[in-house]
Amino acid sequence: MDLKIFDNFLSDQEFDKIQRMCLHPSIPWYWSEYTNVIGDGKPQLTHMVFLEKSYSDLFQTFNSLNHKFSKFKSWKRIKMNTNSRTLFKRNLGYHVDYSGIRSAIYYINTTNGGTKFKGGPFVKGIANRLVVFKSDLLHAGITCTNQSRKVVINFNYIAKEEFSYGS
Repeated sequence: MDLKIFDNFLSDQEFDKIQRMCLHPSIPWYWSEYTNVIGDGKPQLTHMVFLEKSYSDLFQTFNSLNHKFSKFKSWKRIKMNTNSRTLFKRNLGYHVDYSGIRSAIYYINTTNGGTKFKGGPFVKGIANRLVVFKSDLLHAGITCTNQSRKVVINFNYIAKEEFSYGS
């Protein structure tokens, strides 16, 4: 399975800055009636940092991370997702992000939730962990039961070549 996991992806200083920003109460989160597909009955809160040519005030912070993606060419989308704690872990539905590009999920806080890959592993939600994969790989977010919420950043990008860890 074309999947790579990088723990301690950012330096402590970089991570602290990103985590404080993402968990800050002033971040505008927007209600979405669905997680993956319109009508899926699985609402979540999102913040679209970048989509095609539009971006939020947070874009500059995340754009500064593109040096960490050594084969990076351009962003397609950067989206923050947050899901509230659930009584039981809940699979939010298998889906693909795009076709023919790369995805990376970056975990902002440590929870017992994570990401499940269809026919593959469950990746635990550990703060400062990045999981990188082809965007057309079926995957599902899994809610947490041990924290008030799970926060991730979903990066979708066009790569010059296959992903390798940048310095």
